[in-house]
Order: sequence, then structure tokens, then C-alpha cells
Amino acid sequence: MGTTTLIWDQTRVVLWRAERQGCVKLADGVASTAEAVVDFLESHADALSITRLRIYVDLPGLDHHLERIPQIGAKLQKQLLEQRSKKHYGNEPRAWSASPMQLGEQTTHEFHFVSSLPVDSVLPLTRWALAAGVYFEGIYSLPQALSRLSAGEHHQIGERIEYTALGGAGYLIARNAAGRMLFFSRLEGNVCDRAQLEQNARRLALFTEQEFGVAPQLSADLEMQGAREEASIVAELCRSKLQPSLNLVPSSERARQLRLRLRHRAFVVGIAAVGAAALFVLPLLEEKQNLEVEVSMLNTGLQSQTLLINQAQQTIEQNKAYRNVIEFSRDRETFDKEDPVPVPVLIMMKSLAQALPDMVELDSYSCEIDPSVPVALIEIHGRPLSPDSDLVEIIDAFRSAVRMQGWEIDSFEREFKSTNGGASRFVQRGGLRKFIVSFKLKANTKWRSL
Repeated sequence: MGTTTLIWDQTRVVLWRAERQGCVKLADGVASTAEAVVDFLESHADALSITRLRIYVDLPGLDHHLERIPQIGAKLQKQLLEQRSKKHYGNEPRAWSASPMQLGEQTTHEFHFVSSLPVDSVLPLTRWALAAGVYFEGIYSLPQALSRLSAGEHHQIGERIEYTALGGAGYLIARNAAGRMLFFSRLEGNVCDRAQLEQNARRLALFTEQEFGVAPQLSADLEMQGAREEASIVAELCRSKLQPSLNLVPSSERARQLRLRLRHRAFVVGIAAVGAAALFVLPLLEEKQNLEVEVSMLNTGLQSQTLLINQAQQTIEQNKAYRNVIEFSRDRETFDKEDPVPVPVLIMMKSLAQALPDMVELDSYSCEIDPSVPVALIEIHGRPLSPDSDLVEIIDAFRSAVRMQGWEIDSFEREFKSTNGGASRFVQRGGLRKFIVSFKLKANTKWRSL
């Protein structure tokens, strides 16, 4: 970003652009008010795009004076300077700056160089820069800026008064032995008369002697200093780095400029961040979409596999019931492949009937097959043929005969009921006239034939 410098000297306005080889004059004009300077800047707005703008002024309303401040804190010094400024200028609104002179003297007081300017000469320029979006570095005192430039290689050593000409004016600058600026004075026109310069230099020396006890002399090489080209001096002004304390723009206006620059930078950073995020996120979004498609395909395949598994499980559950039924009839009968498949219930009924002794008869026979496990629930109701029969012995013999046929009995229960309640011997002999037997029946794998 290039630096553009505007010099507003009395009624003359000159616009300069700093370059590597020096400084180039862009435009010049005439303006006596801040509004006229704003019109001049607007007419050359194309030259101010993407640039830094710095303004140096030397106006009739520009005031410079010295203030002796005690060695107190910086905050208290600023408050004291503000009070003195109000006392010095009254209620007139002015933009001012104060900077310590750093003369190196060990005293209880410190010299501050104060520059002030009416606010009417500052606010129109700062507000135009804010509205135009120009990077505004500030407004500075032209004489004070010139006094901070180096005196060059050809100058006297020690206390001295130097002469510098710029535009249509000349400046006498008093320096101490260390080269620090003490004060300066303005001369109308580019003066080359040695006698006139010495007369103005004696006035300046008298002032510095009263204030600092130093009486500098006019430099012997003043012709060389006065002959410097205006472009070279302006180029040195463009390259110089001035302290923020020398800026005549009020702090409130500088804060507005700072906020505007921060917003601009935040906007640029935001655009760059969005662009970078787009470049980074778009491939991720594309990859995410591809992964979602793959996941969808995997879910479809998984659902198909789950459906097949459920169908297989249903088939297995159905086959379990068939296997349990087949388990009852396995190796119970010998039949050919062409013969019909025997019914398990009938096979069990036949087997139980063969195991039942001849001395009893059956009233009812029930059989229920549990499809979850290969077990049949059997319940038999019967009665003896003769009152002399021992039902307990008959049922035990029946149980043994069933096991001998290869069946496994579990949860065997028996119950006897009497049909007579008399006390005679005959009645007692035939008292157990009815029995109920219930048990679980399943095939014994050790037996494979009837």
C-alpha cells in the first residue's frame, strides 16, 4: 500500500505520492478552508484508492507553545495539559497534541511541546476519510515534522539554528548540542538574504535562551540547507515515522478510523475464511455424500440379509416341531418308503396298550405333544377287571414295561379312587376301583426298537 502525502500550507494544497526513487507531485491547488481541501481530495479520489493518506498542515490557526510539566505520572500529566489547554484557549474547541521534548536535563519539570489546531480545520478531513474508506494516518504539524527530520551530513556540531525551505515558506529550527529541536519560527517566502536570516535567527535564539538557557547560532551551511529540493524534503517526510502523540486528530475520530479498518480487515478475513472453508469443506461434503450412498446400499443389503435370516429362523422353528414328532416315531416301526408315515400318537397308544397288563381296562386315554420339546403328556384313566387285583403292583409293572420298550418316563404320578364306602371285607378288597396315571413320555435314545 503506497503512501500519499497532502501538504496544506496556508492556502496552497499539494498532493504527493511516495515512490522508490523519491516523491512525485500528483496535483496542486488552492484551498483556504477544510471544506475546500475536501473538494480537492474528492476531485483526485482516483489517486487515493488503495493508499495511505497523511496530511501536514501549517495554517494561521496552528499554534505551538511550550509547557513545563512536573515529573508525575503520564495520566496526571495529560489531565494537567488538558486543564491548561482549556485555560489557554477558553471554550474554543481545538484538536491538540503534546509530546515530551526529552532534552536530557535532570530537573523537577519536563518540557512538553504542544501543537493545537481548531477542530473546524480537522473534523471535515477526518470524516471525509472515514466516508471514503481511505486509510487515514492523521494530521500533523508541518513545522514540527520538519524539525524532526535529520539535518543532513553537512551541519555544524553543537548548538545551532538551521534553515529549511519548503514550498513558499522557510523555517528556522533551533537545536541543542544533542541535535534535539528546541523551537522554530516561520518565514514568509523562500528567503536567501543572509542578513534577514540572521535577524530572525537572533529573535529565535533570544527565545531559546529565555526558555532553556541556550543561545544557538545560525548554521554556516545555510545556503546548502535552503537549496534542498522540495521533492527530496517531502520524500523524507513520507518515509518518516511520526509518533501517535503528534497526531492532531481527536482520539474519538481516530477510534472511528480504527474500528473502520478493523471491520474492513474482518470482512476480508471473513471472505478468505469462507473461501478456504469452501475449498476445504466441498470435498468433505462430496465424500460424505458418497459415504451416505454406500451406507444406504449397505443398509439395503443388510435388510435383505436380515429378511433371509428371519425366514430361515421361521423355517427352523417349523422344522423343530416336525423333528420332535419324528423323534417319537423313529425306529418304532419298520415300514417301507412307499408306506404311509405312521402317526406318533397312535404309535404311542399302541406301545402303551401293549405294556398295560391284562387285568385292567382303560376308560380314557389322552396324549398331548409339546412342539417346543420332544415330550408327550400322557394321562390314562382305567379300572381293574377283578376286585382281587392289586392296582399298585399292576401300575408298577406297567411303568417297567413302558421303559422296557425304549421310552423314557418323567414326572410319573398315580391316583386311586374308591367307588364304595362300606366297611365289609369284600368292599375293602375292591375299594380301589379306579386309577388315574399321568406322566411325560419321550424317546430314550438308547432304545431304537419296540
